[in-house]
Amino acid sequence: RFRLLASDGGFADFTHAASDSLAYLVGFVAAVFSAYLDRVGRTHKEFHLEEIVAALVNLTLLSLAIPLIIWQVVSGLRDPETVDSWWVLSAPAAALVMSLIISWLLKSNQENINVSVILGHVIADIATSSVALVMTFLTLLTAKDWLNPAGAALVVPAIIYVLFAKAVSTREALINWSKT
Repeated sequence: RFRLLASDGGFADFTHAASDSLAYLVGFVAAVFSAYLDRVGRTHKEFHLEEIVAALVNLTLLSLAIPLIIWQVVSGLRDPETVDSWWVLSAPAAALVMSLIISWLLKSNQENINVSVILGHVIADIATSSVALVMTFLTLLTAKDWLNPAGAALVVPAIIYVLFAKAVSTREALINWSKT
């Protein structure tokens, strides 16, 4: 079975990694297309529609994660999966390190709505990985398997906050774009 914070570290983060990959791909394609349009003579240099569309796609991916996580929390609390190996700490630790590096790389270009929304997605990833690391450690230490799904429940409000904050900034960018 798939769980957000489960003992099978290789499979547990698959959909999360897939949505991240898609978010980065959409963001990259929008950035390349935007740079191309600037190069061939676009006159205005901010509020690009392709970046707003990419931000909306990434917000949609983030919003699709919320019901999945809630489902995982509920099913995990009903039937917690046993965490039985210290190796499972490597998956959230590696994800945390990667997310911290990506956030550091993206922080320099936050005025771009596309990059800002991807950074918001990465911040949600940092929260998820941090909670996964701590709760998996506590689960291994105490043998209380319900801690992992309870930890996932802590992540949901953080993801919802990031989603709404980035939705507001994307809406503002769309309004500004419509005025250009």
